[in-house]
Amino acid sequence: MQSREVHCANKDLVVFPEDACDAAKKPELTKECPKSAMCEAMWRTSERSELLYQEKNLGISSEYSIPATTKVPQTDSYEWMIGDYGECSQSCGG
Repeated sequence: MQSREVHCANKDLVVFPEDACDAAKKPELTKECPKSAMCEAMWRTSERSELLYQEKNLGISSEYSIPATTKVPQTDSYEWMIGDYGECSQSCGG
């Protein structure tokens, strides 16, 4: 899977609580990775098999956080601000 950060922001890119934006228009946070030819399934035999995968921990950096007590101004308009998708968390099957 690939994931990205999505935040609710005004035109000046100031981040606000998610309820300030239209939840129905919130962009997807994750998407499936493209499947490469190396990942095509086929029967194989061996004495031992291992599943190797790599996970990437993603989190929201503190620069995007605002205090919970911050009042959202009603005069601004807010839209979803999206980041680029990160690298695939698994090389195959995700």
